[in-house]
Amino acid sequence: MTYINELIRMLDDCEFCPFEIIENQCLCVYEGFCLIYPKKPIFKYHFILFPIQHDQMFHKINNFFEIKDFTNKIFSAFNKIDADCGYNIFSNNGSKAGQSGTHAHIHIFIRLSDEEKSPYDLLNNSSLRQEMNREEWVENRDRFRKMFVVKD
Repeated sequence: MTYINELIRMLDDCEFCPFEIIENQCLCVYEGFCLIYPKKPIFKYHFILFPIQHDQMFHKINNFFEIKDFTNKIFSAFNKIDADCGYNIFSNNGSKAGQSGTHAHIHIFIRLSDEEKSPYDLLNNSSLRQEMNREEWVENRDRFRKMFVVKD
């Protein structure tokens, strides 16, 4: 198999790389990373940040430290709305750690002062989650796209 064919197969098999995912879920791209709004977020303020460089484990990513700058931009956007907000970042690396895909990524939970339930409670007990219909999801995605316009 040629390199190009292998690359196409890898991108098609990846949960983040297919064009439809990037086109529909991407909120913004910055310094080699893409921020997406998951199809089924744990709660409204759940985001996934992944490097455009395709590696399974974070320790293999060359520009790992750029995450700090991107996270700061994300946090700053929400801090304008809620001065008391915070965030959680987590990543599963390797099957023993619970990683389900082949592309390294981190989950970001924005924690607003008026949140009703902890996202960790929702993560650990799916019966507490409220399903988001397609219209709500698109509305949220479009609102977040406007918030995350990256200006250097």
